[in-house]
Formats: sequence, C-alpha cells, structure tokens
Amino acid sequence: MVVITSTPARSRFAWLLALAGCKGQDAAPELFPLADAQTAVGAELLIVLGATDPDGDPLTWAFRSDERVTAGATLEPDGAGARFTWTPTIDDLGPHEVTFTVQDGWLLDSATIEVLVVASEGSTAPVFVQPLGTGTTLDLGRGPCVEVPIVVTDPDTPGVTLGEAEPRIDGGELVQLDELTGTWTFCPTREQIGSGDRYALQLTADDFENPPTVKLYTIVVLGENGSSCPGDPPTVEHAPADVRSLADVPVTVRIRDDQGLKFEPLLYASSTDPGEPPDLTAMTQLTMTLASGTTRDGTWTALVPNPAARLSTGEDAPLWYVVAATDNDDLEGSCDHTVLAPEGGSWSITVENPGGRGDGGICDPCTADAQCGGAGDLCVVFGDGPHCFADCELDTDCPADHYCSFSTFTSVDGERGRQCLPNDLVCDPPEPECQDDALEDNDTRATAVPLSEGLHHLTSCPASTGDDEDWYAVRLTAESTIEAILDGGSATDLDLALYDASGLLVDRSDGLSSLEAVSACVPAGDYTLRVYAWGQGENDYDLDLDVIRGSCAPQCTDDANEPDDGPSTARWVDLDLGRYRTFDQQICSGDDDWYDLYLFAGETFWATLTFTQSNPTQDLDLVLVDELGYVLLGCTEDFPLLCDPTNGQSATSNEAMAAMVTVSDDYYLVVRGWDGSENDYDLCVGLSRSDCP
Repeated sequence: MVVITSTPARSRFAWLLALAGCKGQDAAPELFPLADAQTAVGAELLIVLGATDPDGDPLTWAFRSDERVTAGATLEPDGAGARFTWTPTIDDLGPHEVTFTVQDGWLLDSATIEVLVVASEGSTAPVFVQPLGTGTTLDLGRGPCVEVPIVVTDPDTPGVTLGEAEPRIDGGELVQLDELTGTWTFCPTREQIGSGDRYALQLTADDFENPPTVKLYTIVVLGENGSSCPGDPPTVEHAPADVRSLADVPVTVRIRDDQGLKFEPLLYASSTDPGEPPDLTAMTQLTMTLASGTTRDGTWTALVPNPAARLSTGEDAPLWYVVAATDNDDLEGSCDHTVLAPEGGSWSITVENPGGRGDGGICDPCTADAQCGGAGDLCVVFGDGPHCFADCELDTDCPADHYCSFSTFTSVDGERGRQCLPNDLVCDPPEPECQDDALEDNDTRATAVPLSEGLHHLTSCPASTGDDEDWYAVRLTAESTIEAILDGGSATDLDLALYDASGLLVDRSDGLSSLEAVSACVPAGDYTLRVYAWGQGENDYDLDLDVIRGSCAPQCTDDANEPDDGPSTARWVDLDLGRYRTFDQQICSGDDDWYDLYLFAGETFWATLTFTQSNPTQDLDLVLVDELGYVLLGCTEDFPLLCDPTNGQSATSNEAMAAMVTVSDDYYLVVRGWDGSENDYDLCVGLSRSDCP
C-alpha cells in the first residue's frame, strides 16, 4: 500500500466560474498539495485527499484518467476529505495521469499527478528458513527447556528485526544473534506444565519494507504418558508402505479413543534414524488433519516433504516417522493419555525417485523443482510459501491471464529462470475480509474489554499474526462463581480460558469443537476470559457469561487423621500386613500428611496417589524423606528443577512413585500440596507393582 504525503504537486490550477449574480464574493475550495506516485502491480495504491473551503460549503470529489484507471479505481468520501484507491494489474504497467477535482457547488479546484505502475514480481518479504515444520516438542524426560533456532533470508534487505507477536508465551526469551539469525528459548514453569501442553509461538521477521512475515509454530510440552490416569489410551492403526513418487509423502493413520482426542494428532518425521525411543526433539513436527470420521474414530493425514525428490532416477531415501495422540479422558483436568506410535520406536519406509517430473501446475504447492510439471519449471517461494511455476521466454508461452516474468527467479533448489506468473501476481487469493465484532480491539490481556453478564454475539477473526484472540475483563466486587459458555461454528476450533489478575490460569476448556465451558468460584478481584482458536478463519460465536454471587465452598476441612504433619505424628504403615490403602483423605494449604514405612535393604515400594486436578491450586505430590529428615525423592517450590514428573511430582492429576532402598530403616512418604494446593486424595502403598497399579 502506498500513502501519498503532503508534498508539492507536479501541476495544479484553480479557476473561478463567474456566474453573474449567483454567488457574489464566494471563495473557491483549495486542495491540499499532492505529489506524483509510484506503485507496483498487485499493490493497493491509496491517496488521501483533503481540501479547505473558507465558506464551509459541502464539498464533492471527482477524478478523471484513462480508462484503465477509471475501470478499476474507486473514490470514496472520508470525513471532510476523500480516499482514492487502485490496485493495478500487469496490463496497467507504465505512467497514468490522474486529475482530482473538489467542488463546493459553484467553484472548484483541481490538481493533476502522474501515477507510475512498475512490476514487482515475487516476494521481497523475509522468509523463514528455520524453524521447519509446524512446531517442535519439549520432552521433559530429556530436559527442562526447548531452544528454537531461527534463520531468515530476505532477497533485498541485508537484515531484519526478529520478534514475537502477541500474545507472547510467558517465559519465552528471543535473542537475535545477527542480522538474520536468532534463538527462542522456553523453560516452562511447573504451573505452565500443569495448565497446558500446547503453546502457540508466533515469530515475526520485519524488514520495514513489507508487512512482517509471521511463522506460526506450536510448542508441545511432553511430560508423563498418563498411564496412571483414568480411562483407556487412544489406539493408533497404521500400515507403513514404501513409496515410489516425486510428490510429498502422505501418511494416513486411524485413531480411536473412547472419549475422543483432545488435540489434533502430531506427526514427527525424520530422514535420519531417531533412535529407540525416538528423540522427538530432533524430528520435524507436523500437525495432522482429520480426513474422515470423528475425534473418537477418525482417519488423520499429513504430508511429509519427499526426501527423494532431489535424488537421481532410481535412488531412494529412508523416512522415519512417529505419531503422537492425546485423549481427553480427564474432562476437568489434565490427566490424559498420550500415546506415541509405534510403541518404543518409529515406522520406517523407503521413498524412491521414479525419475521424470511431477504434475505440479502453476501455483501448486511444492518442496522441490522436480515436483513441478515440466523441464525448466521451478519451485519458487512466492506469496506465503513455495509454489510451482512454468518455464517461459515469451508471454505467448504462458496460459491465459498469465505473463512471462520480467525478472529471473531462483528456485528452492538453486536453479534460475523466467517463469509464467498470474497477471494479478497472486497464488493464494486472500480470504474475504473478516468483519470483526464491536468489542475490538481486545486482542491481548492488556486490552481486554469489560464483559457484562448475559449472551453476547461475537466474532473470531484471523489476523496477520495468526489468530486474532479476544479477551474480556470480568470484575468481581465479592466472592462469586464465574460461569462462561462458548458456542461457535466449525470454521476453526475455538477454546476458552479463565485467568486471574496476575495472569495465572484458573480454568480452561479446550476440546476439539467450539463448544466450551469454564466455571470457578473465586474471590473478589479482576479476571479475564480468553477466546482463542486453532486454525485461521472467521468464526462467529456466542459467549454467555453468568456471575453467581455468594460464598464459595467452605474453608478446607482436614481429615480425621490429623495431626499427621511430621515425623513424630506420622501414620504407621505396616507393609508386613500387605498393601496399605486409605481413602478420602484431605490436604489443606500448608498441611502435609506423613506416612511412616519401615523398609528393609533391597526392598522396593510402590505408591499411587489418586486425585482430580482441574487447576494448579489442586496439585498434590509424593515426597520420600529419610529418618533424618533429608528429602530423598522430591522437590520444593524453591527448587522446582528437582521435581521428577515420572516419579511423584508431576503437575497433573494422580501421582505414582517407586523406589528401592539400600538401608534398612524408617522412611516417610509425604503427601503435600504444591505451593499451598488443596485437594482430597486416595493413597495406596505396597511392595509390588501389582499391589498399587
């Protein structure tokens, strides 16, 4: 878009229409100065017009030019002025004279400028070379942090500014290393691990000559597999088969689950052996799409870039891949099953290059030149990604509504040549403009708009940086229950979350449909509701807010076994009598429950702690302490990195611990609430895994 600023005009004249006896000494309107303009094919030209009239008469606006301009341009009133817009096509190359006129009914003023239309072929905006795919995974079993390398190229700018679009991921740190590279690092807190396992990262690269380029990237936090959670895990069915093709490789799986999947499955792919168990952090992550069926029983697919497309005829390349699926068995919390298929390893196939060329036509997506339809046809980054084009020397070599490029393009494989391009230089037509609701602009927590009780008809729009989130402020003057129901369409997957004044998650609902609900009884204060989407598109939704004033549940009442808050008052657990079980026990804030076990050297004990966690204030842990009070297994709020999410200290519903002791002695198994958490629980302790499954 080109905006004309107030600079001297190339030519300007004014005259009076002398109509005897009509207007007397009326003064003519005067146009603000205009300047010549230059724009490119496919780019919108905007000229803002303004004028003064000493008599304050109503003004009318007009323009005249050649028929190419008048056929495509518009002139619309804009307050006291007017806006001239025109998006030229390839047929409009060259200079055009445009004359603007303003009239007050009797007198007028006019100015003529020259608009030069030039060719601007291909994208000059920054392009992300790294990170690849649609996201990456932080495997907490391998480390507490994820580091995302960032590499950008720009065809006409030596450097760009890297950034992270709102809403940012709390705790993420972006460091720009030089003009075109950087890193983004994220070490999720225990609370973040407990509140969600998918985070939407929106990286930006800005050369200040084009709109910022945005890379949407999903960070998946992989913790426990949910083996101790209720319900059954998903089942993944797949029959791997070798491929002989130049096209990208389709991978199709069938996934079934009794309650349905929580998120879209993820496909991890690699051209090198990821090992056993596979290192997901070293593989390219792709989000699968539902081809048929439902989230309970559906066929899911993803396209993997062809590793053999750049090889010679008859050569082949291996491809390893893994599928991850998470169910939604714990509707109130985050104790869900995550399955990696195949179990303990990865599927492997061979992809062979059959020779020849692919069938990719102009504007078809591609990842290699060989996928495009003929000799000399190139796979070129154009618009929002790489597309196929057709080799040419003359316009007559191209189909209708296309022309042979003036410039030479460089392909993803480094080949160069002129290519047939669409006359409008658009491969991916923009979606129709989304008409946002009247409560915009409320795209961040800082700009949340107050939401009154009742039913509201609203709209979720896509934005240049991904999803245009909607945030709503709810102020409580007394203890109350907040209940909110979201009901949207199927264009995107809308989700709903409730946060407190410090930005901590209170409750969330994030199923695979756009029907979500949150509910929480909370103290007086400021809260925010967040509506966000997976996928881009316009989606109308209803948001129904109900605030029920009144006290929440009574204060925490401890169980009848108090006091059992330390070694001297610990409950005795005699494992010589068999497994120990206790039910409906209670942890109140700052009040641990201690259990005394006598274990012989070489014995291994198993313990399971069963509870439902729907928010971070209900998180319970198991800790093992020796007779002298030293913590053998466990962590504290001051040392969260000592937490072992696979052995008693996760941030989700239910815990399991197993340990072998080397010294015969008394040991203390402690049930504690993380950071003041409160919850009821059941506990089982035994000397074999079968005692406490």
